[in-house]
Formats: sequence, structure tokens, C-alpha cells
Amino acid sequence: MPPVVPEIPRAVVSVPVTVPLPAQSPEAVRSRTSVPLELELIHPGEGAVLAGRNLEFRWSPVARSLFYEVRLMTAEGALIWEERAETNDIRVPRTVRLEAGKKYYVSVLAYLPDGKTVKSKTVGFETR
Repeated sequence: MPPVVPEIPRAVVSVPVTVPLPAQSPEAVRSRTSVPLELELIHPGEGAVLAGRNLEFRWSPVARSLFYEVRLMTAEGALIWEERAETNDIRVPRTVRLEAGKKYYVSVLAYLPDGKTVKSKTVGFETR
């Protein structure tokens, strides 16, 4: 009978494997990354002089927004009017009266499904 040779335990070695990624164009990479969320007030522009009646505000739409909140304030920061909008534009009701020659500010806030918000820059304008 041949001699019994004890079995030697083998060491388990794990070697990391690097799989090369396929070459991608900058456009493909950009489309996979998250797009920065920006909200820009389109109308009125900063420093615009507008009629105090029939005011309309327009802004760039924000992807995935549930709704927008529009705020109109005096130069002193007092809130004059606030309204919720489902689209990216809104008219100020005729009941809101703005004084000629005064400066006002408007800002828009977009509400997203994940509970985050995106805010526009506050834009100042005057009425005539």
C-alpha cells in the first residue's frame, strides 16, 4: 500500500478583474448624467418697466416639477401676491394693484417629486 499523503489545503486567492468600458462619446456620457436643474425667469427681464395691470410672468420649465409657486414682493420685501401654477406661466389677477413708478420683485419656486425645490433668481422690475 502506498503511503498516505495528507491533502494540503489550497489558498483561495481572489484577483480583481477589470473589465474595459466601451468608448463613449461626450454626448453619450452627458445624456447619462443628471441634468442640472435650473429655473430661469424669462419674463420680465431684470430692470424691465411694465404696465401695472395684466402682468404675466413666464419661466423656463423644470423637468419633473409637480407645480410652481410664484411670489410677488415690494422693494421692501413685503409679500403682495403668491400663487401656485401648474404650467410655466401665470397672470397676476386684476385685484392685485401695483403702484406706478414703484419697484417690485418676482421669484418662482419649482417643487419636485423627491421633496426638493429649485428656485429662480429674484428679478426686479418697475411699473409705469
